Amino acid sequence: MRSAVAAATPAASSPPNISILSSAFCRYGFSAAQTERIMRKSPWFLTAEPEKTIEPKLDFFLNYGYSHGQLG
Repeated sequence: MRSAVAAATPAASSPPNISILSSAFCRYGFSAAQTERIMRKSPWFLTAEPEKTIEPKLDFFLNYGYSHGQLG
């Protein structure tokens, strides 16, 4: 029974290195406290690939006139 459950559930991808995620937020003006709060309140960020999901969204706001300080 256990092997059937394991086969039926999708394999969980390992979360990226937290330092990679923290450095991505830091590049966009987020403080360490803000980054920690984001990861605590929205744990799905730990499984996201920053260069594919998070950075394009932040770049969108930068392209429309927001500064790094306003994003953080």
